[in-house]
Amino acid sequence: VPSPETEKNIYTAATSFAADNQTAEKFKTSGAKLHAHTIAALKKDAYDLEGLQGPARDVVKWAFNGKKGDVSPVYTVDKKHLVAMIEDIRPKGLPDLDAVREVVKAEVVKTKKYELLAKKITDSKAASADDLAAKTGKQVTEAQRASFGNPNVNGSYEPKVVAAALASPAGKLSQPIQGNAGAYAIQTTAVQDPPKASDYGMYTFQLKQKLMGKSRDAQEVEKKLASIDDNRFDFF
Repeated sequence: VPSPETEKNIYTAATSFAADNQTAEKFKTSGAKLHAHTIAALKKDAYDLEGLQGPARDVVKWAFNGKKGDVSPVYTVDKKHLVAMIEDIRPKGLPDLDAVREVVKAEVVKTKKYELLAKKITDSKAASADDLAAKTGKQVTEAQRASFGNPNVNGSYEPKVVAAALASPAGKLSQPIQGNAGAYAIQTTAVQDPPKASDYGMYTFQLKQKLMGKSRDAQEVEKKLASIDDNRFDFF
């Protein structure tokens, strides 16, 4: 626990930093020496900040009442003193390319990697999983007890791969499949049919719960179609 003197010194240093760096250029230059952290996107209704524990509503309200390049006063969040700077303001609606460039780039790279790997799998003209592993220098791994209710393959969430495995005839090597963790070619060894249910009460309850959720979704759609402006977050 910091002493009152230490707390006072740190708060004074933060206050001096905020006063001496009131432009975006100065903030970026001086802030590089401190614990700088960029939040990619901040929503108007947010109550906390990424990387910090505890309420940060005052910081969010300040940000949405400011303009690009503004530097904040000192705020205390999660026993830390912070000074914020508004680097950019994204207009309402679909973001422009620069705002989502890194996200889009990651998806494009992932797709291109899959295309290269899929071509290797197809060009190998392998007859089985073992044959494909030998030709590509990889190892065959086995996934057991995969199902629609448990669409995981060796720790990775892969619904496309599991769905293909359950729909493929046993013993036949599949075409390349684009998964979340890579490119897959699968060879189903066996499919075990689940036991037939006699009591559908649990499934009926689950479907009713889903339908109730859908009704709430419809209400949200109606709100959007009505073009309601929610100004609560300007005050709370």
